[in-house]
Amino acid sequence: MIGSDTGPLHLAAAVGTKVIGWYFARARVHETGPYGQSHWVWQAEGVKHETLNVKLEREDLRRIELLDTLDVSPVQWPIEETIALLSNGSAASVDGWSLWTSHRDRWGAYYVQAGQEPVAPPQREHIWNELHPTAV
Repeated sequence: MIGSDTGPLHLAAAVGTKVIGWYFARARVHETGPYGQSHWVWQAEGVKHETLNVKLEREDLRRIELLDTLDVSPVQWPIEETIALLSNGSAASVDGWSLWTSHRDRWGAYYVQAGQEPVAPPQREHIWNELHPTAV
């Protein structure tokens, strides 16, 4: 299934369908990506508020710094690259987008940028133990 970060995309992933997501909101793939193994997500990169030269109230600026981006408006969409993923499992890079692939192990789901190796299980276990020292 190909779709944006919506219920149908997550339902498809939940029932075992491979998905390709186009994420173009402020939510990051690491926070809301479809759980499971071998899903693909195109993450649109936000336009930093410095780039927009917008004068903002101090309170608004703090809120935006927390979000890290002000606007996520893709200039182009990775349509041909998505078709290439479906056809042969590889895709060229697209300006303004990063490509991520999902992995899952006993510690949960996680994403790495396409082309990078999955995180080694001992490293994931160490991170888990650091974050949850009482967990088994």
